[in-house]
Amino acid sequence: MIFKIVNRLTIRKGQVVRKTFINKDLTYFLMKLTFTLFLLFVFNISSTFACRCEGNGTVKQAFENAEVVILGKVVKKSYVSIRSTMNENELPSMESSMDDWEKQMLDIPAVLRVEIEVTKQLKGIPTTENVVIYTARNSSSCGYDAFLKEKTYLIYGDQKSYLYQLFSSKMTKKENIEKSGTFWTSQCTRTTSDYQGDLTVLDSF
Repeated sequence: MIFKIVNRLTIRKGQVVRKTFINKDLTYFLMKLTFTLFLLFVFNISSTFACRCEGNGTVKQAFENAEVVILGKVVKKSYVSIRSTMNENELPSMESSMDDWEKQMLDIPAVLRVEIEVTKQLKGIPTTENVVIYTARNSSSCGYDAFLKEKTYLIYGDQKSYLYQLFSSKMTKKENIEKSGTFWTSQCTRTTSDYQGDLTVLDSF
């Protein structure tokens, strides 16, 4: 594939202005390159990327920072698109501000969706229904990828998605773009299957 970059000199108000015109093939290539790099990041193909956590803090700090804290068993587990995690009412306005490659990435199965059968609600709105928890699909993007079906976890979650800011800066500027009634967790929280120590402290609050 041959890319052409055309330089054109223009005289404007006594100054020489250089304009650069990049042909469509190069533009498409750059979009595909960006798209590929994102895939490498999401699917952990490259070791170049790594999640860096500042620490998950004490049990008390984690409890205070989380919007919901639950103990429950994983009953369903699947990989879903970023689009499926978003508020359908906010999606059209969000897409209208996106580039073509950003719209394509909405449909990448970059998210791990787990359905939790709650056995104990420690913080948040009490519910008798199963709770949906989202996280990035792998650890390179800070996902908590240790969820296994039929296993019980203590989960610290938030309604705000941390993954959106990795995906697009536009998504960090809007409120309520996450699907209502769902929560997000990550490996930077105290979410764990080895929960007895945390649970003892939480029960003392």
